[in-house]
This record gives sequence, structure tokens and C-alpha cells, in this order.
Amino acid sequence: MKNLVLGFMTMLAVQNVFADKIVMLEGTKESIEARKDLVSSADSEIRAQYYTIENDEVANGGLAILRDLAIKKPNTRIRIIVDSLNNSMLRETMAAFLSDDQGEPLKNIEIREYNTFKWYAPWRYTKRMHDKALIVDNDVLISGGRNIANGYFGLKDKDQPTHSVLEDTDILVMESPAVNEAATYFDNLWNSKFVKAVKLGDFSISRLKPGACETKRHQSLDKPNRNEYESCEYFRKRNIQLVGKQRAELIRLAVAHKTNITKTEATAKWSTNKSVMEVGSIDYIFDNPVGQKSSLKKPEAVEDNIAKQLYQAIRTAQQSVVIVTPYLVVTPEQEELFKELRARKVKVRIFTNGVNSNDVPVAHVGYLNTRKLALKYGVQIWEYNGPDTLHAKMVLIDRNKMFIGSFNWDFRSQNLNREVGVIATLAENSTIKVDETDVFAKIARIYERSTRLGNKKHLNDDIGDDGEFDDDDISNLSKEIRSGNKNILFWQIIYPLIKKQL
Repeated sequence: MKNLVLGFMTMLAVQNVFADKIVMLEGTKESIEARKDLVSSADSEIRAQYYTIENDEVANGGLAILRDLAIKKPNTRIRIIVDSLNNSMLRETMAAFLSDDQGEPLKNIEIREYNTFKWYAPWRYTKRMHDKALIVDNDVLISGGRNIANGYFGLKDKDQPTHSVLEDTDILVMESPAVNEAATYFDNLWNSKFVKAVKLGDFSISRLKPGACETKRHQSLDKPNRNEYESCEYFRKRNIQLVGKQRAELIRLAVAHKTNITKTEATAKWSTNKSVMEVGSIDYIFDNPVGQKSSLKKPEAVEDNIAKQLYQAIRTAQQSVVIVTPYLVVTPEQEELFKELRARKVKVRIFTNGVNSNDVPVAHVGYLNTRKLALKYGVQIWEYNGPDTLHAKMVLIDRNKMFIGSFNWDFRSQNLNREVGVIATLAENSTIKVDETDVFAKIARIYERSTRLGNKKHLNDDIGDDGEFDDDDISNLSKEIRSGNKNILFWQIIYPLIKKQL
């Protein structure tokens, strides 16, 4: 009997230790700090997949930390998937990132691109990888709305001042099987036919090495009027200088972001964070990694479509659904969902960008043309006032289940783009009071800065949660967004032709 009791107590203790944990990375500084701590202290493997990686302070700082880790821990594998259309990293920066201080290749780092352009199948280029996920050592996962660029972390882009500053959020998942689900999805996508090694052309390590132009020397003997060898050598040496400059910058950034935090310290820091929540089940949802997403009407896209999984979770609602989405272009499937919820008297509220904050004019046209499909079923639409842009993607179901991920409520996310996200059950742990969590605080703050459709609009100058902006910054951001959305006649004209691409 004593052994039985001890065994039962041990089982409870194990369950408590391995309870799924989440931290809302609602603030931009907190989101950067979590990434820095967890990546810097990684031991075995880092997987990163993002729709956009820019050429700016945040992106290059992240590359610097990863490269420094790869050099210090050669047994740590680092893999990055980036959407080919939205990979803004310079080729010389990627060449520096993929090589050591002597210019030799780092064998434990690789970058691959999703869905590179094929001239014989241009229609496939509309299908993008919109995923946003960072998986460290199969122990932790960060997923949500943030890409890797200044604006997603509350920083203004000095080189491109018209780039939006975004109100966004991430979720950190620990001690959950969902982390392994995310890792498996990444691996399957990595090995799929849709992902190819990045091509650096003249910046590839083989073309930068001495002797790379020797074939041009022999060709020039056959064509004495053309100095192909000299030209090749000139550009090779120039490219070496460009890569060297970028390598020096990555080294500088690695020193600037240096941290000596250990794996144990990083894990303890975030698993005991003041905002940590022990929750019930966590599901990592995603699109079929080995099939090309196309349309919900095609069988191969239906089975593992993220939209289907998310809509099924929402259908469990009994009282209320709160949806936060940057871009709202109501699809027939979403209209049917709203109709069903309305029939059961479930209250639905949507928070999305208005004319003052929507940074994509064509998406704003889609919103203007389809919002009536939600309004006719009693859905409340609240417009974010800006002047920054709402980019968080969240759903709160009955105040006891939530979704955070990359999914926008539009045709693109539903039918074309790859998307990922996390569905977490909040209510299984009775100690959680949703009203006191960062989940509720985030939605409350968005609510305070929004106006219900039909009411008089206003601007709220309290931009971001910890960014620093002066009046000129705010004025310029607002001016760019509003002027872009006033010049939408062209998109209104062609809307019938492109509406299923929005």
C-alpha cells in the first residue's frame, strides 16, 4: 500500500514538472530577450522559419548571435527556412553568416528558401510560407506574428522610414509535446520539394576562393579582345571585401549582444517568469508539410489545412469568440462559421486595422468589400486606430482557449499561404484567472485603442508598449499609412480579379 501511495505521488509530481507552460511575449523587449537567452544557450539544434528576414538591426543582430553560437559550439546545428520572395538578407551578409572568420564554410549552418521562382510555373509563386517559428533544442518554441525585422520589435527602420511599426505578439511554449510537433513539421518541410538551398551566386564561398577565375583565364586566350579573367578577378576581390565588411559587422554585433547565460539559467529564467502560465493541452497546428496548399476545395489541401483546424476549435465556443487579425477579408468558409456561431447566440468580436493603421492598401480594399459578410450575422468589428499597425493574430474562445500564430483572416492564409500557430487550453488549471493574464491584457489594450465600426474615429498616439517615438515619428507613420489607403482606386477597380488572392 505504501509503495502504491508513493508511486501515485511520484506520478503527480512528474505531471507537475512536465506541465505545459506558456509565456505571452507581448512586449517587444521581452520577445527579443527570450530569443537572445534561449538561442545563446542552445546546446544541440536551432530551427528557425520565417516569412520575412530583413536587412536591418534586428535581423543582423540575430544572425550574429547564431553565427557566434555555431563557431563556439560546432556540434550545434542551425537551420533557417525563409520565404524566397521575402528574403531581404543581402547575399554578402548570408555569405558572411555561413562562413567562419577565415572565410571557410561553417558546416553546422544552412539557409534554405521556400518556393523559389520557376518561370514555367509562375502561378505557384502566389503560394508563400507565412510561418513564424523558432525551435531551440526541442525544448522551447516561440511562435506568433513577429517576423525578423525592426518594425516587429518596436523599432523604426532608419534606412526605410516608411516601414510600419507593428503592434504584435508571440508565445513561448515550454515542456510541451507541441515543441516536438513543431520540430517534426519543420523537418518535413525542410526535406520537402518546396525548400531549396539558398543560392549566393558570385558570393558563394567557392567563387570567392583564389583560383575561382582560372577558367576565365583560359577562355580569354580564345577571345583575346575580352578580359574575362581580369573582370572576374576584379569582382571576386570586390565581393571578398563586401563579405569581409559584413563579417566584421556580424562579429561586432555578436560582441554587443554577448551573454554568458547557461542553458540551465535560461530555462529556469523563462520557466519561472512572472508571466508564465501552466495550461492544459497545447496543439501546434500547421498546413500539410508535404503537400502544396492551394484551395479548401481540393482534397489534398483539406486534410491538414490550418484553417480547418482553427475553425473547428472556434466551433466549440459556447459564449464568445474574440478575433484579432491585421487583415480581414471574409471568405465563404468564414461567413458560414459566423452564421453558425450566430445561430447559437455566440458573441463574436473582431479587431482589425482601419484606414488609419492598415499598411496594405490592397488588403484594406478586400476588407471594405467583404466586412458586410460578417456584419450581417451580428459580428462586431472594431477598427484599430493606429498610427502603428496592428499585426497580432489571436483568437480567444470562451475565455478558456486561445490561438496565437501567423494566420490572418483572409483568402491568402486560408487557401494559399503556409501558416502555423498554437492552440492552448487555459481553463484546465483552476488557478488561472484569464482576466489577470497577459493574454487578456493584450486584448484589453487593443480594445482601448480601437473604435467600433460606425463610431467616430480618432487617433491614439500611445504607440507600442516600450518603443520610443517622438511626435515627428508618429506623424510620419500616420501620414504614410493614411495616404496609402486614400489612393486605392486602382485596387478597387481590379478587386474582382484578385479578391481570392487577398
